[in-house]
Amino acid sequence: MSDLTRMTVEQRRQILEDYLDAVFGDHPDAVAEKLQMGAPEIPDEPTSDQAAAWVELTQLLRDPDYIAASRRMAERARTESPQRDVANIVVGKAVVEHAGPAARAGVDPGSAEALAVVERVGAVTPNAAEDRSIVADRIVADRILADRIVAFTDRRVARYWTLVGIVNGWPPSPGPGPDELVDSWESYGRALRAHASHGS
Repeated sequence: MSDLTRMTVEQRRQILEDYLDAVFGDHPDAVAEKLQMGAPEIPDEPTSDQAAAWVELTQLLRDPDYIAASRRMAERARTESPQRDVANIVVGKAVVEHAGPAARAGVDPGSAEALAVVERVGAVTPNAAEDRSIVADRIVADRILADRIVAFTDRRVARYWTLVGIVNGWPPSPGPGPDELVDSWESYGRALRAHASHGS
């Protein structure tokens, strides 16, 4: 821990740069820019919490499995239409509003309550009327969306931003935290998959 916290600013930055190079290579995008803008900046005299967060963050950015998972997400994002982005702000708010409580209550993904969540979120999804007007099309659309949610919802990403916030001394942001967002998306994804598989 002592060695990691005593790194120079350039050495600390290089850890993130190495991660970005491994994930994005010669194809930087908005996500890479966001990571660079929100780079962790540990102070010269960190608190014990900041030091511990920095060590965990360093381990995460050097974890081969996390790097590989990040690369898969980056590659998939480059090949898919942004109009279908599951991070759409309106849809994201609906997922937190409806799937969040279901996640906290432990609602069964195959239940009628979970189906109601799917329908409420689907009502605000762009192009929902066209995608879900025919049952067969709706099932296919829901399966594709469920697959995307699984592909892009990684709890380690939420942990990354939590750790960066600790290291940088950011105040807690209003609204749901990273873990709550992940819980909401995972609950919604499981409900989508359960009901699409049953054709309901």
